[in-house]
Amino acid sequence: MSIPHPRSASLRRAASATVTFAALLLALPSAAQRAPAAGTGGCPLSAARVGVSARGAVAVNGTIVPIEHLAESLRALRPRPTEICYFREKPAGAPPASVRTIIDAIASLKWPISFYADAAFTTRATTP
Repeated sequence: MSIPHPRSASLRRAASATVTFAALLLALPSAAQRAPAAGTGGCPLSAARVGVSARGAVAVNGTIVPIEHLAESLRALRPRPTEICYFREKPAGAPPASVRTIIDAIASLKWPISFYADAAFTTRATTP
């Protein structure tokens, strides 16, 4: 008889959430297809899109990257992005523990940052 490891269920849930987030980002239309009309405030085509899942997984332009390599991944983009467009799932809830590390990595680049309310990066976030 096999007894499941107590953490195996939580590991499966975390892996499932990461795969789901990656599938969501990959299913989004390409940047060329979702280019916002001038003046709508959408993320410019010249920007890098950084998405953070509710569990703290991070994606750059739809590709999951390890948090510890986020700044390096952004610096490696060519041409250099004109800004960072940032989106976090469930922004009203408590942020994942990794958000501080993610924001610190982005801020270390000293590039402009825009915050978005949707995963398609079309609507800038506003404060109430």
